[in-house]
Amino acid sequence: QVALSPMSMRLLALMPAMVVDLAVPAQVSAAIELRGNATTGTTASTDLTIDKPAGLVAGDVMIVNIAGIGSNDTSPNSDGWILINGADLGNAPPRYGAVLYRVADGTEEASFTFTLGLGTTSAVGCIVAFSGVDTSGTDPFDAVPGAISVSFDKTTVVTAASVNTASPNAAVIMFGMAA
Repeated sequence: QVALSPMSMRLLALMPAMVVDLAVPAQVSAAIELRGNATTGTTASTDLTIDKPAGLVAGDVMIVNIAGIGSNDTSPNSDGWILINGADLGNAPPRYGAVLYRVADGTEEASFTFTLGLGTTSAVGCIVAFSGVDTSGTDPFDAVPGAISVSFDKTTVVTAASVNTASPNAAVIMFGMAA
């Protein structure tokens, strides 16, 4: 029999708290957070200017959703913005929609101007900014879209098929805009 001092007994009482089960992997969590408020812009010409979102910091990812009337085959463009996807939206007159992104570097002006293409007679757009979005790799926005549509006479979004992500641990971000 061994007699333990009061100090040794206190140390032994703390021991179970220091035991770690290495067989269970540590949980990993991440979050995508909306930064500030979305900004919007409208135009009746071939250029669309939208203000920079409030509270934007370097490393935030800005995503712009633009819909234009009059050109159904020209993607909007602006320095530093990368096209995620664009499509003919149908209807008459012709309409075109596109989503682009840009990673903030802290040197942005107060607004961004997008060239919409010849024949565009009007457009609307909205920029949202998020922190925590991973844009590494050659194609960071790799969600496989389902068929999503909203008719002018409907108040809800209708999905004809499920929306699936092409990579594990991906998040789905949906945009809706009325113009």
